[in-house]
Amino acid sequence: MELHAEYEALKNKEPQNDLFQRCFKNIMTLELAMIPQRVDVNSAGASSGMRRFVLFISLGMVLVGVICLFLPILVKKMDQRHSAKAGIAMIVAGIVGVIAFTQMK
Repeated sequence: MELHAEYEALKNKEPQNDLFQRCFKNIMTLELAMIPQRVDVNSAGASSGMRRFVLFISLGMVLVGVICLFLPILVKKMDQRHSAKAGIAMIVAGIVGVIAFTQMK
């Protein structure tokens, strides 16, 4: 940065000096070359292993959610409200996971 400012000042001070002009252009070229390349992550697809993992975890959450909904019917001593809330939350999370799976490329 300091070198850039120094040669820019020299270039502006002596506009007829070709050496300062060339050095300033070279410094600018090096600065531009040092900028990292932009990586486009949207073009990268999910691996098949990742897609399967998301699908199976999502389907598992739906299954466990359904079990949580019907478990108080089988076991009379359980509190039905808490189990129903947990079951619904797991089903919703599982459905969101399945939707995410369908959007993966």
